[in-house]
Amino acid sequence: MKPAVKILLLAMLVFISMSACKKSVSNPTNSIVGEWKLVRTKAGIGPLATIWTPATGNTSAVFKVGGAIEGTMFKDYKTYTLTDSITLTVSGAGQQNFIYRVKGDSLNLGNRACIKGCAMQFVKVK
Repeated sequence: MKPAVKILLLAMLVFISMSACKKSVSNPTNSIVGEWKLVRTKAGIGPLATIWTPATGNTSAVFKVGGAIEGTMFKDYKTYTLTDSITLTVSGAGQQNFIYRVKGDSLNLGNRACIKGCAMQFVKVK
């Protein structure tokens, strides 16, 4: 086999291999869709440090496909948008932005307006 043909075949093989390894892009909306139950909150008052406190009651948030939001957590809000990879915006009677992170069956929402690190932690309802 001629060297030029070998190089061409090798280049084609490399191209085919690289095009077969496309990076899959996941839809971040899918990770937040579902029902979430509030399990603990983190807050501080004045100079006091922020600490995690177990949640009481049956507070929940339901994120639906298409951007609707329901549940007892966001009563005055009707829709949500994942503004970017870390920002969740809820809208309805006003608008509020949260820093969000989904890890497995856990959802953390940090209040962007709170300078002391206020946060809420939810677990996915199965």
